Amino acid sequence: MSEPPAPLIQVIRVTRVFKSGDSSVEALCDITFSVESGEAIALMGPSGSGKTSLLNLIAGLDRPTSGEVWVCGQRIDNLGESALTAFRAKALGLVFQEPYLLPGLTALENVAIARLPWEARRELESKGRELLASVGLKDRMHHPPGRLSAGERQRVGLARALLGSPTLLIADEPTGNLDASTTHEILELLQGIRQKTGVTLVIATHDAAVAAVADRIITLAGGRLEPPGRDQARAAGLLRTSQQTSHGDGAD
Repeated sequence: MSEPPAPLIQVIRVTRVFKSGDSSVEALCDITFSVESGEAIALMGPSGSGKTSLLNLIAGLDRPTSGEVWVCGQRIDNLGESALTAFRAKALGLVFQEPYLLPGLTALENVAIARLPWEARRELESKGRELLASVGLKDRMHHPPGRLSAGERQRVGLARALLGSPTLLIADEPTGNLDASTTHEILELLQGIRQKTGVTLVIATHDAAVAAVADRIITLAGGRLEPPGRDQARAAGLLRTSQQTSHGDGAD
């Protein structure tokens, strides 16, 4: 009888301590959890709770002080920089609160440039056109960032993250700079992308509407995980809150 597939992400007893002069700050303490392939996970918690630190470990942008981080069947916390770069290029798509577009390039060029070392420019631009069209920017792909709205710039960032057909999409407060209407549009895009591609999503947010699209919520407080039962209660409450916000609370 064959064994079930391993989780896509496994974080095992991870602690992250930052040095600041003669003092130390514990950003994460004894974190253990897993994410199955195709799941959408929301990381929630107040500012300073460790959400971004945890995302950076999963993305290989930082290393734990102790513990192990496994992503896509590979232990990444002990990889060298060149191996980490290759891993991110192959497996990950990254979306940030600020998309960090280059002002001198068009939307299409901003999408294509991220993978120029690995693929030919002509092929990347062809894929970039398809992705920009899929996020509603067919008529805006030749505009520089200065001629795009905040929501359009975030769509460019999302298209760039999807260019390599990643297995895992990591998003750090991707709607933090957007108004409610644009946030709703971005969330619909993310849901459509998940349905179409089956990509696994890990998203850090403090927004109830964003967290409500996740299959499961993981809550951090002071660099530690809250008990799973509390996560489930929070998820149910956030879903109700999001539905009330979208559709009204039913009062006459």
